Amino acid sequence: MTIDLFRKISEITSQGKACVLVTVVEKEGSGPMTVGKKMLVQDDGSSVGTVGGGALEYEAMDVSKQILKDRQSRLVSYRLQEGTVEEGLKTVPMVCDGRAKLFYEYLFGGECVYIFGGGHVGRALVRQLGLLGYHTILVDDREDVFPELPEAGQCIHESFQYYARRAPIDESSYVIICTPSHANDYDVAWALLDRGVRPCYLGMLASSAKKADFIARIEKEYGKDVDLSHLYSPVGLDIGGASPEEIALSVAAEISAVKYRKNKIRHMRDR
Repeated sequence: MTIDLFRKISEITSQGKACVLVTVVEKEGSGPMTVGKKMLVQDDGSSVGTVGGGALEYEAMDVSKQILKDRQSRLVSYRLQEGTVEEGLKTVPMVCDGRAKLFYEYLFGGECVYIFGGGHVGRALVRQLGLLGYHTILVDDREDVFPELPEAGQCIHESFQYYARRAPIDESSYVIICTPSHANDYDVAWALLDRGVRPCYLGMLASSAKKADFIARIEKEYGKDVDLSHLYSPVGLDIGGASPEEIALSVAAEISAVKYRKNKIRHMRDR
């Protein structure tokens, strides 16, 4: 079971997803758990393994869901006796009259960045973001762009729009659109909006004129009240340079600014 559990952890984190590994680290008195028992809780609420079942396991599931939001590991001590209050211990409604400690370990393979387009800028982004520990997923409908990119966490050879419609993108994801054509760029953005998906960062490689045309088309489709506050276009910080590597550096800096909530930074979109 332990080997299967760690294989599952590797599978989850290699996709840029998070999970919580719950371990019984101490037990005193009666209780269904044994020291060393483990349970893995995934971000969809599913679990693998057990810490003993019953009320304590329900409690462990609830705490794990909160940890997935807080992104902080923690050690929690429990009193396994309903109606009993003991300082420093959280009471669980059981009749075991024992005590236990569970360690909740937050595991994460790195923030996930979806890069639509494997051209010069897309490839430079894979390399730059990889240096910063981001998990990159490169999407392109041209298979020949992939052999050059051993750094990419995942390479998806698929239609841009089709993948945008099925990708597990959520509010913790970062998305960069830099496909070979304006039509593909629009299709990706439209597919995400149509799904109701709102990543924390949606960057689009574009000129100011292309951005204006894009917004006009989106507003025509969804109305002027459509929320595009997560759109960063033209993409990147105003640090100068026009080579693919310099553009990638400015985009990586902008993503870091969004990640760390640094608002007082001059973005290209604000020029």
